[in-house]
Amino acid sequence: MSDQNQIHRYSDSPHRHKFVAIISDMGRAEGEHEGLVLIDAVREFNSDVPIFIYSTPKSEDFIAECERRGAQAVVSDPRDLFKAVLGAVADAKSKTLKMSPA
Repeated sequence: MSDQNQIHRYSDSPHRHKFVAIISDMGRAEGEHEGLVLIDAVREFNSDVPIFIYSTPKSEDFIAECERRGAQAVVSDPRDLFKAVLGAVADAKSKTLKMSPA
């Protein structure tokens, strides 16, 4: 399925605000930097969900561009990705607990 189809499915989903995190790679069939397209599209619909790019090591400029567009992190090590996503899950759980009535 193409990125555009996935983005359309995400944007039309009534559950899009329930995502705890999105993990994406950078390159796809559509192009080498399609992860940037995904970041932009997700930020258009939901500014809160953390986005993590799991990719081969990139330049500092490229990482800065991903973060400027709204990615929380660009990681190449699976352990770093695991830690980052666990942190996002813990943050989401903490926010949910704070919003729950006592």
